[in-house]
Amino acid sequence: MRIVAILVVILGSAARVVRWFTDRPLWLDEQMIAINLRDRSFAALAADLSHDQSAPIGWLWAQRAVFLTLGDDGRALRLIPLLFGVGTLVLAYWAGRRLLGPAGTLVLVTLLAVNGSLMRYSTEIKQYSADAFTVLLLLTLALLGAHRAWLWWLAAAVSGLFSTAAIMVTPGLALVLVIVSIRSAGWLGAIRQHAAGVAVFAAALIAHYVLALKYALGDDTLAALNARLGFPPPGVRGTVTWLIERPATLAGDPIGVRVELAAVIWLLALIGIVAAAWWPRGTSPASAPAALASASAPASAGASLSTVPGWTAGPRWVRGLLLAAPIATAFAAAVAHAVPLYGRFAIQLLPPLFVAAAIAADLIVFTLLTAARRPARLIPASVGAVGIAALAAFGIAPAAAAAAGPAPYTNGFDDRAAVQAIVAAHRPGDLVLANPSAWPAVKWYAGPALGPVGVLENNCRHNPIADAARGYHRILVYAGMQAGGTDTEKVIAERLAALGTVSSPERFRSGAVYTVTLSADIARSQTPVIGKATGDACLTVSAAR
Repeated sequence: MRIVAILVVILGSAARVVRWFTDRPLWLDEQMIAINLRDRSFAALAADLSHDQSAPIGWLWAQRAVFLTLGDDGRALRLIPLLFGVGTLVLAYWAGRRLLGPAGTLVLVTLLAVNGSLMRYSTEIKQYSADAFTVLLLLTLALLGAHRAWLWWLAAAVSGLFSTAAIMVTPGLALVLVIVSIRSAGWLGAIRQHAAGVAVFAAALIAHYVLALKYALGDDTLAALNARLGFPPPGVRGTVTWLIERPATLAGDPIGVRVELAAVIWLLALIGIVAAAWWPRGTSPASAPAALASASAPASAGASLSTVPGWTAGPRWVRGLLLAAPIATAFAAAVAHAVPLYGRFAIQLLPPLFVAAAIAADLIVFTLLTAARRPARLIPASVGAVGIAALAAFGIAPAAAAAAGPAPYTNGFDDRAAVQAIVAAHRPGDLVLANPSAWPAVKWYAGPALGPVGVLENNCRHNPIADAARGYHRILVYAGMQAGGTDTEKVIAERLAALGTVSSPERFRSGAVYTVTLSADIARSQTPVIGKATGDACLTVSAAR
């Protein structure tokens, strides 16, 4: 199984590299963060970013360094997310060799390799692939050795500069590690072990807050989105209902399977958390094959298990707490309306959830192999094996097929080709307009080549577009991704058509480029009034770079 696990890591990494190499067009969220990376210095990134964007300061600075070194090519800007994505698979195998048996290692790397969210964010200019890597790193280091407190705190401090998810899981894991230290070395010993690490982490967190986190926490747009999608409704009943329904809500994103299969993963994770606390002290599932090989009787098996190095020393229940802590912290933070729990903000759940499910797989295999000595356990182990088989057939296999296929165009738009067509068609006397969600695409892909670019909205009581169009001969309109209530097609039909002749659209997947040839009286009008927006105007203009 170890060889198969290595093969899964290689194939999963190769699928990510192939998607990265295809260089699909940047989509809206990528364009908006990329504009900040291009237009801001290192110092200016430590501020309130434009386009309602936010990201950890370490990740921003690393991306800015890549931009300055390799340029604005999509592959260059997606290189760091790719490295974190591939690194997560390599780290999972490394962790599995030390914490899990062969079956558990295979389950862990497979779940991570085919997960749709992790595949996507490994080739997207966002920080979420770093979330998965850093959370898995901190969890693994905690399970491997609580006595290495300085190493764990250093990893937490550095990880927190690249991932807000790492910051979120640190308190829960740290609490368990401190409890272990208190039980083994007393209060003074625990202080000696953790004081320096806590100071380093706190200093890094304070600096990070001053440089970047305070702006993300004060973002009204993000706060409104989180309140709608990531927090429970007010009241005890609403909160309880939300807690019961949230695991199913997370099935598609980020877990990446149907609701019924997500239930299998959650159940396996629960079994794994209990099994982690049950496994004999000083051992891990990685010890089981050696124990089975050398065991001629149950007594010798127990002796072998007790002598094989494994997880962190301390009470057995510590392992279960370490696995449960990140999951409990995520739900508690959402209930407290501190950190949302949905989609990309729930990526932090995947490492502990998948590690716990992998431990359950090891337990099932171990139980089946020892069924001759303990036949009463054969039935529950067989049921567990059927559940894993169903997950593999109906969840992992389709996800693997999707991962092996071409990368989909996010939201179905090819902004790059559309903007390139506008740049090629543009000539003096043309005005370029785009709906609000397509405007960042023009700003990113065209740069200053098009001059002022108008943002086309549909919330005005009259038609200021007629004023904005004075002195121009044509209007080139990109109808891209629709958001914010702007119906670009309606604006074109009701307002732009009244100004001249609208051509048939040139389609770029779900987007379209329209050319409006203005009537002679508008083209002859003097002095365009672009930029003089009134309170009820539906057209604003900004330089494209």
